[in-house]
Amino acid sequence: MIWLAVGAASERSTGIEDLLLQLASVARFTNDLERRLAGDGLGGLARVRELHRRVVELLGAVSPDVTRARATVADLVASLRAMEDALARLRRLKSELGHAS
Repeated sequence: MIWLAVGAASERSTGIEDLLLQLASVARFTNDLERRLAGDGLGGLARVRELHRRVVELLGAVSPDVTRARATVADLVASLRAMEDALARLRRLKSELGHAS
């Protein structure tokens, strides 16, 4: 990462001083983030990365179940709509036969 920044700085003809200021700013931000995450009980950046990995893994495992559940609900909705249509046809037939309810 640092070598990319050095290369970009030399391509733009910016001084090494500017690069050092930018790197110092990134280091301050990273240290502040680490301190805040540790202070909030999350254990710092390493722990947050591990938690992120675990959440992604868990969501990946749950995703097929959610997909199946959505398909089941869609099938149930389709069945209820078919029943609704059948009942409407029966009501019309009943009305046509003179047995209105």
